[in-house]
Amino acid sequence: KYYEAGMDEYISKPFRTEDLVQKLAGLSNGHAGVHKPLPQSNRSTDGLNIIIPEIVTNLSFLSSFTGGNEVKKKKYIEMFLQNGPVLLERIDNGMAVKDYEDVKVAAHSLKPQLGYMGVKEEISHIFLIEQSAGEKAHQEKLQPLIANLKKVCDKAFSELKTFINN
Repeated sequence: KYYEAGMDEYISKPFRTEDLVQKLAGLSNGHAGVHKPLPQSNRSTDGLNIIIPEIVTNLSFLSSFTGGNEVKKKKYIEMFLQNGPVLLERIDNGMAVKDYEDVKVAAHSLKPQLGYMGVKEEISHIFLIEQSAGEKAHQEKLQPLIANLKKVCDKAFSELKTFINN
């Protein structure tokens, strides 16, 4: 419904002020109310062909958020390494029993944590998972999206464990 109405932009938490200003500037430059077609990978999740980059995390936001404090940065990373697998398991368990509301809540909880670690929506599709879980008509699209999310998270966990150990 939202996409059909032209609401095809969002900024996930945590966000940088510059990102918000850039989105608003785009709207004020005549893009408001203009519906852009969804990218092909979002239009059809059957046979999801997403290329996962060599590096999926980007700690620049976390560095800015923590004021460059390495102890705080490691604390947030450790929290993600602890909570991320729990939330992925919750998504799996919700899917197993078709509890899509729980899938939606777990995805919503994971979304900002991925943002703190610099994992982009175009790679994780966590926002799309959250939205699809909440819409009965889109729930059949969840399996390939979740399979992709698991691959992305495994890669992020590995990258962040390396960072913590250095």
